[in-house]
Formats: sequence, structure tokens, C-alpha cells
Amino acid sequence: MVKIIESRDLPEEDEVWMVKGKSGWRIVYPTKHPITGKRNWANTLYGGRKNLNTLIIYVLLALIISYGVSELIESYKDVAENPCRYCRLSTNYDPIVDNLRLSKGINFSFSEGDG
Repeated sequence: MVKIIESRDLPEEDEVWMVKGKSGWRIVYPTKHPITGKRNWANTLYGGRKNLNTLIIYVLLALIISYGVSELIESYKDVAENPCRYCRLSTNYDPIVDNLRLSKGINFSFSEGDG
């Protein structure tokens, strides 16, 4: 249910600007003060104080995504620099040990901490 606010209930320092549309009256947030002509930067930048939370969420989301993308790019650069090192680290594959194992039938078993 919508609460109806009377003008006498508003504090004197608050200014509310309303426009009559097809479906009735609505509150607007002008970018310039209608009487003084001064620019209202809060309304210009993010559509009033009520939209500030939404703007902060969007900015944080964009920062998190950009950080994730930069991490992926760094990872791709590491792999492109030395693919053999990356394969050894990610799959415990060592071509020297595996070639010895295949050619001489030697079975090497390393624990996690050896190396």
C-alpha cells in the first residue's frame, strides 16, 4: 500500500519536485534546480541519492570482474612463457622422469613433498 505524504508533513529544508503524468503525479529529480538554476551534481551523476546504492554495486561488480580478468590474463601469460613448467606444476608430469620410466622400465614413486 502506498503511503500518501502531505506537503505539511515534509521538513522545510527538503524540496520535492513533482510532475503530473498520464498515470498521476510522480517525484522527479531534476539535474538543474528549477528556481536557482544551479546544477545538482548528485542528480546529474547518479540520478539522486536513492540510486547511489545501485551505482556502488555496479562499480564494485565492474571492479571484481576486471580483477578476475586481469588474473586470467596473467595466468595465460605464464602458460605462454613456459608451457612445460606449467604442465609439470599442474599435472606432475616430468618428461625426463617419464622417459626414463618408459625406456628402462623403472617405476619412480614420489610423495607430495619430494621434488
